[in-house]
Amino acid sequence: MGNEIITVLVIGGLLGFMVLGVPIGVSMALSGFFGIVAIVGLNGTMAVLSDVITETAFSYHLSIIPLFILMGNLASRSGLSRELYQGCAVLFGGVRGGLGMATIGACGCFAAVSGSSLATATSMGQVAIPEMKRFNYSDRLATGVVAAGGTIGVLIPPSIILVLYGILTETSITDLFIAALIPGLLQVMIYMITISVLVRLRPEDGPAGEKTTLRQKFLAIPSVAGMLVLFTVVIGGIYLGVFTPTEAAGIGAIIALLLGVFRRQLGFKAIVDALFSTLKTSGMVFLILAGATILVNFFVFSRANLMIADWVIGLDYPPLMILLIILGIYLVLGCFLDSIGMVLLTIPVVFPIIMQLGYDPVWFGIMVVVVVETGMITPPMGINVFAIKGIAPKVPIASIFAGVAPFWAADMFRIALLIAFPALALYLVG
Repeated sequence: MGNEIITVLVIGGLLGFMVLGVPIGVSMALSGFFGIVAIVGLNGTMAVLSDVITETAFSYHLSIIPLFILMGNLASRSGLSRELYQGCAVLFGGVRGGLGMATIGACGCFAAVSGSSLATATSMGQVAIPEMKRFNYSDRLATGVVAAGGTIGVLIPPSIILVLYGILTETSITDLFIAALIPGLLQVMIYMITISVLVRLRPEDGPAGEKTTLRQKFLAIPSVAGMLVLFTVVIGGIYLGVFTPTEAAGIGAIIALLLGVFRRQLGFKAIVDALFSTLKTSGMVFLILAGATILVNFFVFSRANLMIADWVIGLDYPPLMILLIILGIYLVLGCFLDSIGMVLLTIPVVFPIIMQLGYDPVWFGIMVVVVVETGMITPPMGINVFAIKGIAPKVPIASIFAGVAPFWAADMFRIALLIAFPALALYLVG
């Protein structure tokens, strides 16, 4: 049986497993396993499995993932998300749509220590949605703001997806984190502008909040100071070369722990809960990573990724058209697949194509994350939308999708900007 036929069967098997509801990590592992067996036999496949399990479980570079997850869990359980939102609400006090803008600002700050879209959306949603409802925000705008704001957690460093992309493609994680800063801040700014436009078109959707004095705004700064200190130490240390991303993750987790303990917001039970939550999330990520690594090994043995890359390049389409097709595929996949699994599944195939087209690997990493996060609010799945539905069960799912629609359009505009002006992502990298 030729490698081409085996590749088709492996991809078909992968899709079949996922349709049957098998977790994506297990689906990739099983399809990759049977594919390798067909090429090198059972003994060779078992040797590959042994190497994959060892490398995944004991890799120093991968230790950055549970450490960043732990940092986010500790920060979340320290009450920082509530104080962060309250502080941002005071800073935007009296502005029409100010609570929505405060939610986006708080999501941006929380994303800087979370690295997770779902964690950002659920943590901020539990605080922000009841507050916006108290000030008569429409269900559509209140839920849409939080669902869209949660996607900021995928891009603003530390980002788990950027870490995995860097490991898979051997691209500097430090460069990826630095490159994500401007696009992340751009996302926050564009989302705030979107809210400003929406509440002017439909004033009843987002009334002005309570006016606050300059003194009250100044006194609110300490509420966001904890997150800013954590972000500055972690990202500033990486940028200045004081420590590596992995060391930064460990230091960030320690600072988050100390902040919670010294502020008397993080007791023994909360610490234990944070540890168990970290173990659960890390286990899921590592299972997906192990499955993806097995599938990648199949691609290496079958040379399927190189064959696909050669075929795409041979189509003789302009590089921009091929890039747009790839980004469009990511957008569609983002509607159905878990973001981590999607990146791990596709990068081994897509990355050789991008390199042959001459695109910068750091810039493409940012583009992948931006499109992936847009997929998180794209129908029919939109994982963030369903997460917010769990927080606000009385709000129809159609209303939440209607609420995120303007932010989806804003994301399309941001993607166009990043394609037209790659320097937005590469300027700080130098």
